[in-house]
Amino acid sequence: MKIREQLLTILMVLVLIPVGIFAQDQKVPVNPDVKKTANSIIRVDAKYVCMGMGTNRLFERELIPAVVDGKTYYGCCEGCQSKLLKDPQMRLAIDPINGAVVDKATAVIGALPSGVVHYFETEETMGQFAKLIQTKK
Repeated sequence: MKIREQLLTILMVLVLIPVGIFAQDQKVPVNPDVKKTANSIIRVDAKYVCMGMGTNRLFERELIPAVVDGKTYYGCCEGCQSKLLKDPQMRLAIDPINGAVVDKATAVIGALPSGVVHYFETEETMGQFAKLIQTKK
């Protein structure tokens, strides 16, 4: 019985350590350039934004590029990179102001303090979004 418990403990450690490492790598720290209010958004560089599998989050590190038809998209892991390469819908977003479909590789990307990003057709629509969220204090 004691050997069985030891084997189960070893198995749990072997399973949980990689999960912990993966989870630690997936932390999305708030960009220090974003003011600590819920009502701000700043433009961010695409290479720090995971565009895959619905993540759409800001990371502090440069992410994995996925080049399709000369355009570069970014994913936080190989799964996101693969999805971006294979699924054209993953490479698109909707501008929250005007409803336009935008290509994530060419969109203006804005990040909230939480690390959540939004994709905009233009700087102007991002500015309109910023004004809108500032009025919701």
